Amino acid sequence: MTRRSGLSLIEVLVALFIMGLGVIAILTMFPLGAYQMAVAVREDRSAQSAAAADAYIRTYWKAYVVQGPNPPTETFYNALSDPNAGLTGGLSAFARTPPAAGGLPLASLNEPGYPVLTDPMGYVARSGASQVWGGDGGATNAPRRILNQIVNNQHAQRVCSLMDGLAYDDDGRPVNPAAPTSADRELRYNWLWVVQRTNANPFAASLTVVVFDRRAHLYAPAGSEQVFTATANVGTSSVALSGTPDVKPGGWIMDATVTQISAGGPWIRNANFYRVTAVNGNTLELQSPIKTPTTALSPAPGSYTGTFVVMRGVSGVYVRPPLSAND
Repeated sequence: MTRRSGLSLIEVLVALFIMGLGVIAILTMFPLGAYQMAVAVREDRSAQSAAAADAYIRTYWKAYVVQGPNPPTETFYNALSDPNAGLTGGLSAFARTPPAAGGLPLASLNEPGYPVLTDPMGYVARSGASQVWGGDGGATNAPRRILNQIVNNQHAQRVCSLMDGLAYDDDGRPVNPAAPTSADRELRYNWLWVVQRTNANPFAASLTVVVFDRRAHLYAPAGSEQVFTATANVGTSSVALSGTPDVKPGGWIMDATVTQISAGGPWIRNANFYRVTAVNGNTLELQSPIKTPTTALSPAPGSYTGTFVVMRGVSGVYVRPPLSAND
């Protein structure tokens, strides 16, 4: 009878070491996979939000602008040409007129209109100048407006939120924090629209949807829309801001420059978004180069003093097909 020798202790230890390396390699895949899944869900929900926002504003545009009263009475629409439209009562104190006093002139049909932040949730969350102008303290010349058909604060949230996610308790059960015995929508993703008239057609306008992740309802803390100035050089992919922004790679910055190039010259009215790829102090590296500014005359300047807004909590920016009379 032949005896078979067993494994030595060294061989067992080597086998355990090799197996341990394999187990560790496999375990490291779980957090990475969870992270990738979270990113995929976030991007999927953001895209769904953009599609829902796009469909809503097109229906609204057709019903209340194209087929509505003539002339249209929607304040966000009128602000495309008159940035002070809709500022009545106590809000009239924040109007920026007349032009001779450093205010904003009407935009004629042969030049780009004003970029209007059509932002019901942001509007009801703020007061004073920042309610009717974009940026902390209302420091930009981009009007912020609400839709006329929004009837209350809760309506603003419902109109501008994605309602397909449930909130869960610690045991994984769907729950409404305000009524623990029932399930409710999470309302995690919400949005605003940036609308700007681009040509002589009064019913044609560009449309950008800005989707937020966890933007709180009825709460707009300081720093949620940081405003900076900088010299923008067309074609370059970096910009040095006048201060230190609260933004990380993957965040978004808006070029909200609305200013006159020179006395008696054309106006720049920008509404351009750029994704940040790197942050070095007050210098931001952008995913795409600075675009040529919108001006009434050509050629446009190669550089200009711009106004940039860093928006907190943006999960995606989606440039949609233009609004038109056929929507």
